[in-house]
Amino acid sequence: MKIRIGLWPRTFDPDSLNWMHQASPLSQFAFWNTGGRTVFVKRSARRPTGWALLEEAPAVPNLPRILKTLKDGTHYYYFSEMLDGDTFWNVLAKNQVETFFGQQGLSPAARLGVFAAVYETIRALHKRGFWYPDLDFRNVFLARHSGVPRTWLIDVDSCAKLGEPYYPETVSQTYWEGLAKTYKKLGIPFLKRDNRNLPVLAPEGTHLNQSMLVLFAYDMQRVGLVTPNRSLFDPLVHEKNPHREKVVEIHDKLAGGRDAWEDIDRLAAAWFDVPLNEFKDLARKHSTGTAALRARLRRLLPG
Repeated sequence: MKIRIGLWPRTFDPDSLNWMHQASPLSQFAFWNTGGRTVFVKRSARRPTGWALLEEAPAVPNLPRILKTLKDGTHYYYFSEMLDGDTFWNVLAKNQVETFFGQQGLSPAARLGVFAAVYETIRALHKRGFWYPDLDFRNVFLARHSGVPRTWLIDVDSCAKLGEPYYPETVSQTYWEGLAKTYKKLGIPFLKRDNRNLPVLAPEGTHLNQSMLVLFAYDMQRVGLVTPNRSLFDPLVHEKNPHREKVVEIHDKLAGGRDAWEDIDRLAAAWFDVPLNEFKDLARKHSTGTAALRARLRRLLPG
């Protein structure tokens, strides 16, 4: 089939590509060499929840640039720029931290850089009316850049519109623990089971966006120090945790349908030990690909 990417038409033959499976059996990805460049291609047997976002192809910070969307008789396709690097999960698993972060490794500034990029992207998606349900180290992508690597969020096809029903079976639920346990404490069902085969989430993505960022910030504090796959929320609300009161307050707000962005800003700034205004500047006003932000983060590097 003929498609246009950029200025020139291309012949796209999906049967010629080496398709690889992801966690969901309904989706596959491949790398397509065309016109002297490599393009990332993903296809799904059903309409991705983030299809509206992919068609809009917005310039959201730290998301791969969407080049094209396409629907044929059997699949939904999207084409995006090829990134050079690896997922944060693989960087940790393959002991490649020094390759990506330099000799200082996962210094406080490096951890802040990754978190600030993820925060900025999810906040930008939130303002556009979407949430990012699949937050996971496997979907945090690091470009090869010693010191302060560029950080991206990938798998954007899993995004969903705020307020729309969401079926949770196909995405990571690593950072849903905070709201799930808060709902349980308050006696509120976390899942709606009108259809027992396909239960949907009770909380809106607008509140999960915020709760996930709290747990992700905490995870970035302890990565490399604590065995992975341990509870994130339980130690946060432990009676000996000095931030317990604030974490509980934030989650009670979110479970009650209220926003907690300002509370999250203050909590993250305290965790990363930076002034509140500095954190807001890092997390909202710059892409982590810019020289300005890299310079700011390098000032926080040891030595």
